[in-house]
Amino acid sequence: MKYFEVEPATPGARCERLGCACGSAPVAAAESYLFVPSDCVNFRIDCPTLKQAQAKVRRKMNEAKARAGRKFMIIFDDTIPAPRLYCRQAAEMHGIDLKLAAADAAHWRSTSQAPYRPTPIAGHEAEDMSAHVRAATGCAILVAIVPLAGLAISFAAKLVT
Repeated sequence: MKYFEVEPATPGARCERLGCACGSAPVAAAESYLFVPSDCVNFRIDCPTLKQAQAKVRRKMNEAKARAGRKFMIIFDDTIPAPRLYCRQAAEMHGIDLKLAAADAAHWRSTSQAPYRPTPIAGHEAEDMSAHVRAATGCAILVAIVPLAGLAISFAAKLVT
């Protein structure tokens, strides 16, 4: 299994599942689960270090700004798609494979690395994506929020003159 670098675990790390009943409570190491979304793996497939991921985000933002020109006011989210820490309740609510997500969380806490495969849904097989290369596909401008290679780009309806 290959891995990519992620932000290190911090003491008092909190559950990142929106709408979880825990209310974003701190998650103990022994009760933590790491959810790796497929968009995160697809975005990070060609940038295994945080520095490379940050450079990719800047490049994608500059490309989107150049394409949009001056016709739209654009608000960019420059966060890097990343795995999310869940408490047990959130992991169960999301339906992910608890054993694998717990092992991934333990690996992340000790190495600051996440696997090149999305966290599978319970009962489904995990797919190792480290042998694949995924290319980013453009974006559409006609919707309010447009994902661009893992970036959330919001377009305001007001024209800028």
